[in-house]
Amino acid sequence: MIYLVDGYNMIGSWPEFQRIPDISQSRELLASMLADFAGFTGDEVMLVFDGYKGDKMKTAVERVAGIDVIFTKRSETADHFIERTVDERMAQLPRFSRQAIRVATSDATEQNVIFTRGAVRIPAKEMRSIVRSAKSAQSGHRQPPKALSAKTIEDRLPREVRAQLEQMRREPEKNR
Repeated sequence: MIYLVDGYNMIGSWPEFQRIPDISQSRELLASMLADFAGFTGDEVMLVFDGYKGDKMKTAVERVAGIDVIFTKRSETADHFIERTVDERMAQLPRFSRQAIRVATSDATEQNVIFTRGAVRIPAKEMRSIVRSAKSAQSGHRQPPKALSAKTIEDRLPREVRAQLEQMRREPEKNR
């Protein structure tokens, strides 16, 4: 699965960050929490921070502990980056595996946009619960909760096999 996480939305919603006065410390803590989550679940995580009013001319992508931490370029919001990334990733996925993209945000407008594009929307509080469940499962050396470990048969197939099956599905029916 791929998680696109609106960083400032999580920081503004999760109680862990309410007592941290320095935003850079909050960003580092969130990146650390999501890196632990990604390491435990094996999911891809892209943590996106809004650089809308920043001074960067290009989007900055940094690999931090196994996840991508992204600061959007000047004049681009995190929402726009996430929407564009969802569109790009959806175009690469077979139709039956599109539930593999999940966007974590509590922005109602963004949730509606993401939903119409086929990705799964996850409110900030639910994402916090997912991350905390993974952490407690990891620290207790238990299996992750079913929501985290449930994989479809398709998820277990190599990409090449999935591509072949998708190609077969799209071919016109022969000799029927």
